This record gives sequence, structure tokens and C-alpha cells, in this order.
Amino acid sequence: MHDFFMNSSMQNSVKSGLFFLSWLKTVAPEYSGYKYLVKTTDDMHDYVGKIFDKHRETFTPGSPRDVIDCYLEQLNNTTDPKSTFFGATGEKNSQSAIIEIFEAGMITSSHTLNWLTLYLIHHQHVQAKLHEEIDRVVGKNRDPTLMDKPKMPYTEAVMQELLRITSLVPLGCSHELLHDIEFHEYYLPKGLLLIPNIYHVHHDKKTWGDPENFRPERFLNEDESRDIQSNALVAFQAGKRQCLGEPLAKDVLFLYITKIFQHLHAFPDPSNPEPNFDYDDGLLLIAKPCRVVMKSR
Repeated sequence: MHDFFMNSSMQNSVKSGLFFLSWLKTVAPEYSGYKYLVKTTDDMHDYVGKIFDKHRETFTPGSPRDVIDCYLEQLNNTTDPKSTFFGATGEKNSQSAIIEIFEAGMITSSHTLNWLTLYLIHHQHVQAKLHEEIDRVVGKNRDPTLMDKPKMPYTEAVMQELLRITSLVPLGCSHELLHDIEFHEYYLPKGLLLIPNIYHVHHDKKTWGDPENFRPERFLNEDESRDIQSNALVAFQAGKRQCLGEPLAKDVLFLYITKIFQHLHAFPDPSNPEPNFDYDDGLLLIAKPCRVVMKSR
């Protein structure tokens, strides 16, 4: 439930304008959702703090069981006051990192899989090609692994097209200018908040031709033997501040997709077969709930 309320508060921060105008927190803390955002953030920190405390009860130095134990190892062994792992500040940093892994990783992955299922039930030819590649490379008698990834260009193309057309985080992450600059004859002063319009980049007709269509083939070479990377695909942003979790997110998404569709075939609900690609907009573009029929293959 904590992740639901945290996600809800972040969605509301965009709808209320708080995401763009931070000064709203002082003039309208209730209406802008600032108080709700602070509460859900504090609640999440309390929740993760209790998980850290539980781990401490059974933690064995030198034998980490998971990422939280790795953080506990660093916290216990750090004596440098300047280190980000030192003392109470180190504890907060560690908890924040775990929250970011969960919020920025798992929640976005689950919503991306929802979108994938929605697109595949209404693009059966894409799902058929996805099934064929999984069957040919992985088969049905073993689990997919990351070693399979280089041999599966169509699956990779499906992932890239999904990231493009959904643009799950449409406005990315804002950044503050560190210096005055001139860009395309515009003067941009130091301290200016920059918000990238990722959705527009991913739906620019000059770049994609038919951006409204779900067409993984746009990320394949002519004979579809290998996938093609595009600089215009910036789902994780670009440059020095692009998302550090991009490789992990793509690997997790690949394993989920191949494992799920190795054994299942998705169909529209016969009682409501018409496609509905409407979404709840905010920090994320979240697909509306829908019913799906999943059959064993």
C-alpha cells in the first residue's frame, strides 16, 4: 500500500502544478498536494527503516544476502565522516537508495508490462512473432537468461518500441542549469529549471514517420536479423545525467517479457474487445485498468 500512496502523491504533484512550480508548496501546501507528498515520503522512509531494522537482527558481517545487507556492511565499516555511508546521514542515504530502486525500478517496470500486454492483445501479429522468436531461441523446457538477449532482436525491438510509444515518464526528470548558456539563439540563465518533453521526441513525425503506430520493425534492420539503436529513443534521458538504472531496467524487462510470453498467449476480453489506450496522466502515463484473457501455450 505504501507504494500505491507514494505513486498517487507523485501523480498528483504533476496535475496540481507542484512538479513545475515548486513555490506552490509555500502558498498552497494542501491544495498543491505538497503535504500529501511529504507524508507519503515520510511513511515510505519509515517503512524501509523497519525493513533495515529487521535485516540487522539476522545480519551476518561478510555474508550479505541482498542489497540491504550490502548497505548494512558499508554502514558498519565506514569511519570517514565525509563518506555518504557515515552515521545517520549514511543511514538516510541508504534507505533513499532502496526507495529509488523500488519506486523508479519496480513500479515503472510493472506499468510498462501492463502497457505491453495491452498492445500485444490488440496486435496479435506482433505477439505471434514474439512467440516464434522465444520458441526458437529459448524453447519451453528452460528459463530465459540474459545470454539469450543478443540472439533475440525482435524481442529487443518490441521493448524499444514499447518504451517509445508509451513514453511512461513523459517529462523525464527536471534539471537545473549550472551556468548561463545560449541555445538556438535563446539565452538560458543559470538556475533555470529544464524539463525535457520526452513524449514529444518519441512522437515526432519528422523522426518516426508514423509514431502513432505500434511497429517494432522500425527498430530492426532490413532483414530483421539485428536490432537498431536510435538516438531519438530517450526513454531514460540522455547525456551525463541519464538514468543509471537503464541497463538493469532493460534486463529485467527482457526477462519478464520472455518468461511470461514463453508460456502465455494474451487475448482481449471477449466482452470488451475494443482497444482502449487511454491513460491516467501525471508523472507517469499509466494505462487504464482493463480485462485480459491469458491462455497457456
